[in-house]
Amino acid sequence: THQALLWGGPQEGFDNPNIDNEFYGRTPDVAAGGMKIPGAPGILIGMTDRFAFTTTSGEMDNSTVYVESLDPTRAPTNPQTADSQYYFWFNNAYRQMDRRVEVVHYAGENPTHAAQYGPPNRAPILFNVFRVNDCDAQHFHGPVMSFDLVSDPAHPRAYTMKTAYWKNEQSTLDGFFGFDTAKNFVDFDAAVAKIVSLHNFFYADYLGNIAYWSAGSKVNYPPGFDDRFPSDGTG
Repeated sequence: THQALLWGGPQEGFDNPNIDNEFYGRTPDVAAGGMKIPGAPGILIGMTDRFAFTTTSGEMDNSTVYVESLDPTRAPTNPQTADSQYYFWFNNAYRQMDRRVEVVHYAGENPTHAAQYGPPNRAPILFNVFRVNDCDAQHFHGPVMSFDLVSDPAHPRAYTMKTAYWKNEQSTLDGFFGFDTAKNFVDFDAAVAKIVSLHNFFYADYLGNIAYWSAGSKVNYPPGFDDRFPSDGTG
């Protein structure tokens, strides 16, 4: 027929209940159907009456790992205690990390026991989550992924991670919903441009056009920076 055929395999697996559902809708502005996530707007993988599209996870570098220099005089070796607190060096001064205490519940716990730090002991578990935050997007380095507190006690470190689309996640939802209202290739391309999280997109339309995009926000590294290494978090 000289028309394009699109086959997509996002490899999500099968669960019961599944995280996806199949949906078809038609309004004056939308004629789309396929796979969506319950509660999320728009068809994520599917077709309209003019084209089909599918996606897989992208592989671009859109996150940065920072190495944070901690105050060695105030760096407890155990981050999971009621008194654990850390101070990181930023712009010529030590600043206190944010700390959030989470209560982790698990099967078999005794809910009458007070939550506590340490290994499970029939009580809910208290868990500290740390992050480096200087109140704005430019200086936010993200949550602590790991600590290095004992290999070199005179120079304790923490490793944080920040995504290039922090506080802009809504743009991805706008882009996906734009697929459902797109009328042609140009509209679809404009919707892809709104995607800030990492995705590969594949497209085929009734005219026989096929296309591929690698979408997502990229990290704005300084000139000459080797992104195989962590970034310096000291400012």
